[in-house]
Amino acid sequence: GSTEKVKALQEIGQAGRLAPENVNVLFWSALVYEQTGQRTLALQSLRAALEHGYSIAEVRHHPDLAELRRDPGYLAFSTNLNTSNSTNKTK
Repeated sequence: GSTEKVKALQEIGQAGRLAPENVNVLFWSALVYEQTGQRTLALQSLRAALEHGYSIAEVRHHPDLAELRRDPGYLAFSTNLNTSNSTNKTK
């Protein structure tokens, strides 16, 4: 429900303030924003995660990002990424 969404947004906001360049925080931020209907913020967080070394392979296969991967904004920056950097710093 909406209570869970508000809590998730608050928690990811706090995590982002504590670790603004952490690739896992950035990726989970993208997931939370996408699941709460905030596509622009999801794209911004996802792009930042990828630019900081998050695995493009994981992004390409994560089921919760299926709709986002069809977004022109995602397509625009994902095609420009250096896919040789797909070995990553996640987990």
